[in-house]
Amino acid sequence: TNQIFGPGIRLSWQAPQDLNGMLRPYQVHYTPNGGQTQTETSSTTTLLLPNLQRSVRYTITVHAVTGAGIGPASDPIMATAPASPLIVNMLSTITLTENSQSASLPCRAEGFPEPSVRWRLAGNASDVPANSDGSLRLTNIRSNVHSGVYECVARNMWGEDVFRLTVVVNGQFYVQL
Repeated sequence: TNQIFGPGIRLSWQAPQDLNGMLRPYQVHYTPNGGQTQTETSSTTTLLLPNLQRSVRYTITVHAVTGAGIGPASDPIMATAPASPLIVNMLSTITLTENSQSASLPCRAEGFPEPSVRWRLAGNASDVPANSDGSLRLTNIRSNVHSGVYECVARNMWGEDVFRLTVVVNGQFYVQL
């Protein structure tokens, strides 16, 4: 069995029923998707695999070891390393034009499990749900309503990340001749 635990994965397994000699520490092999296999040992039937690559899927097998050698691999299990949210935005300021019909503020977050994304105006405690892609849609753009610093907040069970986006709304100027 496996459990996601903080920055790693906690494993537990059953000891073999038939031993071929004195039981020595188990070998646990874990391989990141497309990566190189690593090995840890455990003298008990549990092990915490710490410091795994965030959001990476691992293939894990356990081998009993006795004086006769290394036993066959357990059935492989697949587990994804947990990761607190990380917002991956490129913009820190967006400029809009007053009286525009609408604008979309981007926010993309990664993590495992997948984080929920919400928006709020900085300093305001009430959250506004994001669109399914994490963005926030502003309509009927007005400088006195929409100018300011917005916060995109991404949360999952391992933590949260906050990204601040400054919205500048330029007014429309008319020159009378």
